[in-house]
Amino acid sequence: MSIAAGRSAHHVTDLSRRRVWRTAARFRRLQVAARAAQLDPTEWSVLAYLSCQDEVTVSALSADLAVQTGSLANALSRLSSRELIEPIAADSDRRRRAYRLTEKGENLLDELTPAFENALDDPSQSTS
Repeated sequence: MSIAAGRSAHHVTDLSRRRVWRTAARFRRLQVAARAAQLDPTEWSVLAYLSCQDEVTVSALSADLAVQTGSLANALSRLSSRELIEPIAADSDRRRRAYRLTEKGENLLDELTPAFENALDDPSQSTS
């Protein structure tokens, strides 16, 4: 391999590593923001997902968020006990349970959105 080819491969690796590091740093900032609101990552994912839906069944949440039903059931129970979401009978099948965001949940998301957007900002891409 020529020296130029070696430098090019090394440069790509350095760029990839920096991208991975920036992504990990953003993810860490998201975790800190969620923890400040006493939300674990699954709970935050559920709230964010429900903010875009009228109602969602447990099976749809599990599939779309790629979360196992046991972990999801725990998250739904905690969010329900905090009155951030509420269980309802699913429109498609009254025997199935669905969930929707409560007004309290919407208010919490409104409060948290700036912190989460800030956590996702990449300082290396700043234009200021």
